[in-house]
Amino acid sequence: MEVTVIREYDLVPEWNGNKNDAKPIVFKMRRLTTAERDRLIRYKITEDGKINLEPDRQGLFITGVVGIEQLTVNSEAVKTARDFLSKPGLDNLFIEVVSDVIGQNSKEDSKNL
Repeated sequence: MEVTVIREYDLVPEWNGNKNDAKPIVFKMRRLTTAERDRLIRYKITEDGKINLEPDRQGLFITGVVGIEQLTVNSEAVKTARDFLSKPGLDNLFIEVVSDVIGQNSKEDSKNL
């Protein structure tokens, strides 16, 4: 059987009206390998049998974000995940991107292949 997996994609976040901007911020993303996902997204079963997700948010961000286009903070271009993490005031954008990484890597179905 031949399987084709889409490894990289662009994410244009909703954050702060970004999608409607003339030059929106674009995150160049990649799907994680199984080993990366297992290392960065831990599941813990509670005493009452519920499953709690315990993601390494910074690890997911650094691993999932290949590059960043059209983001400038205080007149400084932000091109990498590590650059992004060094900037204050972007918490909600960070959460949106990490949520996308978790969502893209928590399911396996035909639209991801």
